[in-house]
Amino acid sequence: VTGVQTCALPISIMHSDKSDQQLMLQGVEMGLAWTIVIDTTDGAMMVSMVDSGGAYVLSGSCTPL
Repeated sequence: VTGVQTCALPISIMHSDKSDQQLMLQGVEMGLAWTIVIDTTDGAMMVSMVDSGGAYVLSGSCTPL
């Protein structure tokens, strides 16, 4: 994927928590429960999206724009 893509949809974060090494965000959007965990030391990121029919698990890295 090239270029920067943006999304105009608002995201409702229902729960967040931050420790010395990670940021955790949780919410529900479009029928999916989701969780994002970002390592604050290196930007490593894991995302899960779940509903009663299955789950998606993604990994990536947050980098400065």
